[in-house]
Amino acid sequence: MATTPTTTTSYGAPKAMSSRLPDGVYVPTLAFFTDNEEVDTSTLERHLVRLMNAGVAGIVVHGSNGEAVHLTREERSAMIRCAADTIHQEGHDVKIPLIAGCGAAPPQGQVN
Repeated sequence: MATTPTTTTSYGAPKAMSSRLPDGVYVPTLAFFTDNEEVDTSTLERHLVRLMNAGVAGIVVHGSNGEAVHLTREERSAMIRCAADTIHQEGHDVKIPLIAGCGAAPPQGQVN
C-alpha cells in the first residue's frame, strides 16, 4: 500500500509532502524597508496577508530578480522567517507553499 511521505513543519505539525506544487499564481514578495533602511517585517507581514487573502497559490521570497543580493544573510533570514510565521499564523501553512531563494553573491552566504 502506497502512502504519502510526511514531514513536520517547523512548528512540529505533520505536513504532507507532494512531488508537485499546486497549480496557480506564485507571487514574489517585495522587500520593504523602514526609514532607517532596516527590513520592515511588519509591512511584509501585512503584504503577505493581503496576498494570501487574494487567493495566491504560493509565496516566493528572495527570487532571482529581487533585492536579496543586496541584503545580509540576517536580513534574508528575517524575511523568510517572517513569511513562514505569517503563513502559519494565518492558517495557510498546509495549502500555501513558501519558496525561499537561497542564492547569495559570495559562496559563503549560500552555504548558510
